[in-house]
Amino acid sequence: MSDPGNALSLDEEIAAVTQRLGQAAVGRPLTADEAGSLSAILRAAAEALRQGHAFINRLAEHVAEERKTENVEEFFEDVIKTD
Repeated sequence: MSDPGNALSLDEEIAAVTQRLGQAAVGRPLTADEAGSLSAILRAAAEALRQGHAFINRLAEHVAEERKTENVEEFFEDVIKTD
């Protein structure tokens, strides 16, 4: 069991998960842009989870349904706007 005094903040957890997930998914460390994008997605998912079980389920269903008809880039093209 971990010591509650050493618990990571949500942002620290997201940063750690981002690096581990990126390494597992693509077999290398993520670029700064990739890590930033994945962190933003994880933050949004954490916020959706805070909003309640039904909201995170709807979000997951929406993503899964969209993935059936378009690739990842197409799906996020209208969701994530770059400056």
